[in-house]
Amino acid sequence: DHEMNMRQRLHFPPFARLAVVEVEGELETETEQAVRQLEHLFTPLLDEHTEVELLGPAKAALYRLQNRYRWHLILRADTHQPLQDFLNALREQEGYQRLLSGKAKIAVDVDPLNML
Repeated sequence: DHEMNMRQRLHFPPFARLAVVEVEGELETETEQAVRQLEHLFTPLLDEHTEVELLGPAKAALYRLQNRYRWHLILRADTHQPLQDFLNALREQEGYQRLLSGKAKIAVDVDPLNML
């Protein structure tokens, strides 16, 4: 099947595991700033969790939805455990906790059904 071959070449499910970290907010500049801060938090964690790869950040396919701006940071790994370990380490970061209390909303979707 063509799609399965493409997914295997691109290292997408079911040949890999994904987690989408979505950042959304009402103000475009504040939302992008939150994305950049989150990306900065990811950097040392990616050095520690070498089995996890970051794709992005990038504007979501539906960038503006219901007057909110949306960005995606996609994490990819061969198996579920490295993703879970990365996300657990992220949750322990003080900077992540500060971002969660900010104006931008952050949501994590492991093995998303869609990435719009």
